[in-house]
Amino acid sequence: MFPPIDPYESGYLDRPDGTRLYWETAGNPAGRPALYLHGGPGGHGTVTGGYRRRFDPDGYRIIGFDQRGSGRSSPWACDSLETLQDNTTQMMVADIEALRERLGVTKWLVHGVSWGSTLALAYAISHPERCSAVLLYAVTSGARAEIDWITAGIGVVFPEAWYRFADHVGCAESGRPVEGYAHLLRDPDPAVRAVAADEWDRWENIHVSLGSTGPTGPFLHDDPRFRLNFGVS
Repeated sequence: MFPPIDPYESGYLDRPDGTRLYWETAGNPAGRPALYLHGGPGGHGTVTGGYRRRFDPDGYRIIGFDQRGSGRSSPWACDSLETLQDNTTQMMVADIEALRERLGVTKWLVHGVSWGSTLALAYAISHPERCSAVLLYAVTSGARAEIDWITAGIGVVFPEAWYRFADHVGCAESGRPVEGYAHLLRDPDPAVRAVAADEWDRWENIHVSLGSTGPTGPFLHDDPRFRLNFGVS
């Protein structure tokens, strides 16, 4: 990891549907363009800036942006439930291509982490001529089997936590928790959405701790609004 650096330029990309995407660049303006795609969807986006340390600032023009519905982009997913049906992988791929054009990049290295790896793969498949390289970490493809693993299968490792997670949507004995939460996180009642988001975030905090010393607190995100946005996304 390289030392922390600050962006030398930042701004917003306005999309036709009213979405505003925050972007920033760091490192060497004349360096090899490298795009970072954060995990999620939803959550903090690139707010912490730690992703910049993955690249040599002397050799790379480091580009990051907060995907639609997250970070410093607007609107947040939790504030615009009616637009979620349009918040698709294909729409995000189009966002990336619009950002490339806005920044005048011909080709870039695309680096995705977790959900960002799914998005990186989708972008590379759609626009292979725009990718000088693809670097993936914590790879996911968005396949149903992977979603079922993190929302149900891995429950055998954390049975008590999983039972609480699944029982909240009434499917501790059978069914897919993800379907129950998808319904609750779009409920008209804000209180219902908030409680469901807390339970979703609590479970995320547990299952991502596999292979580590365990969670350091009850939630993955300390801020209730971040928990809500992460869950809704």
